[in-house]
Amino acid sequence: ELHILREFRDQVLRPTYAGRQVVWIYYKFSPVVAAWIVNSQLKIRVSRWFITKIASGLKKSLNSP
Repeated sequence: ELHILREFRDQVLRPTYAGRQVVWIYYKFSPVVAAWIVNSQLKIRVSRWFITKIASGLKKSLNSP
């Protein structure tokens, strides 16, 4: 899933100003969120499930003409 998320970031988000702002916010706050998640197996499982669902949807949209 990670390569799909990177592809979306690079092809869809980074070319636009608004997308670059989303990426900036993500990099600013993701360490705090990761620190909150890391000590809970439930939070880890929910996060992985959520990321898998997002990546699946992005994969479909990146592959559509």
